[in-house]
Amino acid sequence: MDNSKESLDQITLAHDRGQTAVVVELCKKHERKFSKDGFARLWYAMAQIDLARYGEAEKAIRQAIKLLPQKVVAIAYVQMGHLFKAKGDFKHAAFWYRKASNHKPRSTTYHIFLGSNAFQRGLLKQAEIHYRRALKCSGDCLDEAYFNLGGILLGKRNYSGAIKCYQEALKIDPKYKIAKERLDDAKLALLIANS
Repeated sequence: MDNSKESLDQITLAHDRGQTAVVVELCKKHERKFSKDGFARLWYAMAQIDLARYGEAEKAIRQAIKLLPQKVVAIAYVQMGHLFKAKGDFKHAAFWYRKASNHKPRSTTYHIFLGSNAFQRGLLKQAEIHYRRALKCSGDCLDEAYFNLGGILLGKRNYSGAIKCYQEALKIDPKYKIAKERLDDAKLALLIANS
């Protein structure tokens, strides 16, 4: 593999196949030829997170932050958030997710990460705020934002609101199995609550 794109394609393919060790080796090989590639450093970091080698992962992400163009550096911030979340450090994860969100405030995904992180910390009002912000953005993952907001509303016993969220998620992705299950749960809970 003499060209960078071909090499990155191999790394991506190995990642998609769940071949974590192969990703590590391909990234090492890639780095020998293309030492200034921030994207390869991120792939390497993601593999290291999967292997619970957090020190290696953090080093690689910090290198990626220096190497990546500013317009895409938020991707590295998110990976740092994932690293801290994997370590169970939700406060630092929130810092990095917020940094990514501030860099790309119209990104649905970054608000979902912030919401999920807040949810796992038991900060339900904050999680709801982030999911609602995600729904005001454009882009991918709106089905997930609706689904997650539905979960918050389900916990608040706002079954009608949860039903609407799950229905919206299913409009976007009719094959979203767990959204269908949650929709059925919310409908039954509403019937019981009103009986």
